[in-house]
Amino acid sequence: MPRSICTGWTCVLKIALPILWLGFCSLATLIVIATGGRGLAELCFAWLFGIGFFCWQHAHLKQVAVDDHALYVSNYSRRIAVPITEIEKITENRWIGGHPVWITFRRPTAFGRRIMFMPPYHGLSLSSHPVVRELRWRAGLEKTAA
Repeated sequence: MPRSICTGWTCVLKIALPILWLGFCSLATLIVIATGGRGLAELCFAWLFGIGFFCWQHAHLKQVAVDDHALYVSNYSRRIAVPITEIEKITENRWIGGHPVWITFRRPTAFGRRIMFMPPYHGLSLSSHPVVRELRWRAGLEKTAA
């Protein structure tokens, strides 16, 4: 049975947070317009900045699970299985909260050659995330087990 290796917050980061931001900014825009329009330009900038940030940081997040033979990748409307042998490279950004992880495959999948996910929180550490070490080992990219 596949085991999830991504944060339980993936749905919140990918879907709920942008929707809440849109709702908040829409309400704020209505209030600004109803009270005379002062600050509308600043509000529009904040709205665009926020949406841009969410799209840049979270729109590509995937749900990822693993078993002995495959990665199971989902974008909430579609789920695919990719053999672990198809993993070409695994990278992470240790400097961004949540340690976003990118997996590059040898061949394109239904989601492209590269996917991104956020592993479960494991503290304020600059060392490689245990999930990354495990995946590298499973894919034969690292010699020792996690």
